Amino acid sequence: MEYQQLIESRRNYFAWNYDKEISKEAIVEVFEEVYMNVPTKNLMYPYTVTLYKNDDVEKRKQLMTICHRNTSHDLERDLGNPQVLAPWIIGIGFRDVVDLETRYDPVYRRSEKTVLQMDAFEAGILSTYIMLGLQNRGYNTGISQNCCNDPEGAMEIISSPTPPIFIIGVGYGSNAATYFDPRTDKVKNVPYTPDVVQPSRKQKFTEGNPSFTDVFKI
Repeated sequence: MEYQQLIESRRNYFAWNYDKEISKEAIVEVFEEVYMNVPTKNLMYPYTVTLYKNDDVEKRKQLMTICHRNTSHDLERDLGNPQVLAPWIIGIGFRDVVDLETRYDPVYRRSEKTVLQMDAFEAGILSTYIMLGLQNRGYNTGISQNCCNDPEGAMEIISSPTPPIFIIGVGYGSNAATYFDPRTDKVKNVPYTPDVVQPSRKQKFTEGNPSFTDVFKI
């Protein structure tokens, strides 16, 4: 896929086509590609990446419950984060790399704030590479940070070695306007459909959001 087509076609999906499923090998292939090419300070990779097959009905419901979207809404009103109902889940968590840092600086010190800032920065780069790598193969993704409502609970569900700071759902996305919420056993509207993203973004530029020149100084 050409680069322009790649970045323009990627969307955050909220509904999934369960008739087609991505193989584990396809996702691992992307991981290997990312591992060899993603930028990382001193080759430390200050994160863990966990791949989880999301086919356990009860655990899928638990994960969806953890990823409650709007804390001011009860389960009936909350639209949820159905990104985490995808056939596959990728959990991104932090990994302690202090010992690796001391290879280059024996008296290495970092404040906790700096650690979180830099490691979160690298995790963001990582997730972009993963999502674009999957999109390049025709697979779709949906990202959610609401696993931070209960990171230890999410860690247990997906068998991650560290609490995830965000989750990426992977599968074949659907433009459906509704999905089945296992928390309430009801059909709900998705938070928004992927095809509204670009028109919505253009509209927001005229409603007080940062303009291109506010962000990019040329």
